[in-house]
Amino acid sequence: MKKKSFSLHNLFQDNKFVMVFSLVIAVIFWASVCIAFSPETEVVVENVPVEIDMENSVPSQYGLKMFGENNYTVDITISGSKYIIGGRSITADAFKVTASTSLVTSAGTHSLQLKVSKADESANFTIEDYSEPFISVYFDEYAEAQANIEVKVEGDKITSGDYIADENYITDRKTVLVGGPALEVSQLSKVIATVSVDDPIEKSTAFNAKLSAVGKNGNELSFITFDGESNPTMTVTIPVYKKVTVPINAGFSGAPSNYITNPLEYTCSPKTVTVALLQNGTETEALKVADINFTTLKPGTNSFRYNLSAVDGVKVISGEASYVTLRVTVPAQSEGTFDILSNNISISNAPIDRSVNFTSSKISGITVYGNEQELSALNSDTLKARIDLANVEIKDGLNTVDVPLYIKDSYGCWIYGTYEISFTSQKIY
Repeated sequence: MKKKSFSLHNLFQDNKFVMVFSLVIAVIFWASVCIAFSPETEVVVENVPVEIDMENSVPSQYGLKMFGENNYTVDITISGSKYIIGGRSITADAFKVTASTSLVTSAGTHSLQLKVSKADESANFTIEDYSEPFISVYFDEYAEAQANIEVKVEGDKITSGDYIADENYITDRKTVLVGGPALEVSQLSKVIATVSVDDPIEKSTAFNAKLSAVGKNGNELSFITFDGESNPTMTVTIPVYKKVTVPINAGFSGAPSNYITNPLEYTCSPKTVTVALLQNGTETEALKVADINFTTLKPGTNSFRYNLSAVDGVKVISGEASYVTLRVTVPAQSEGTFDILSNNISISNAPIDRSVNFTSSKISGITVYGNEQELSALNSDTLKARIDLANVEIKDGLNTVDVPLYIKDSYGCWIYGTYEISFTSQKIY
């Protein structure tokens, strides 16, 4: 079959093709007219960033840095064909805005002249105006100073009722490194952590506190950083106490097994006290003032006087009892005196670079109380001791430490009193 040859004449005889072709020509003609005869207009491009290049600048050669605001922007008015610049088609990246630092040779606030240009010089619009011909920038040398932090609590009512806020605030840091312009830092008086309490609190509560640097005239310093941060916060906990009346009790430590299951009797005077107790989310039914160690007990009546203000989480209230007396009654017991051999004394955490040598082979005159039958079974090998040197400052030559003594597998006997042992130490090279 013979193929038909292409004919432009025949193509234009096709009504559908002529319709599409005419539409395309019309659109091209319409676009050309819009571009050629589009009216001139003006638009404002907002928030165009200003570049301040400090590297190898005049201020940097004088040791000056820029402080404060560093995100400067300007609004630029441009004109051009509505078709080109209308409909927000021109954005901030179509411009280059720079601030000149060439005249900055001293500390202080300087007005920097702005230069505005098109990022692409061939762009088909004209820059008519811009909102700011100058920007004000502060320059100075950089300085640092270490400062203590004071806590300031603000609020109409911190606590209510029987609750008391303690001013011994708990903070996650006590000092801070203040950095900034040398002139400002030289005026530093103190750093304040401000806590805002909106509603009364009834338990110890942690807050985020804002830091501020205060000058010698009481004014807040400008352009300051704290540990390198511009707007840091720190944690401040306000301890809250509640006024309560509670009974007194005590515990025992180092007790032989018989006295764990059959605790000693004791009395408290007064039996109850009115104090302020730290509120940490737990209920307190009785106030434990001490753990009485058996090394302090001997047969008969043993009296102990405790200062309530030394008890953790307790504040003494003016006009109320500040001391309590505990009397512990120990039944009649037999008494024995023993020695402990130095080879029965174990040592832990001894420095690897030091020698440790006891100056005697035993500790003599150790008093033990208990029933006669168990006492008669004790000997120098039954008594043991453990010395932990982890927190002992050891010096060359003679050293003396307390020796925690115990009786192996004791049922009803205990060691009374405290004992020491001496040792010599030298550095090992």
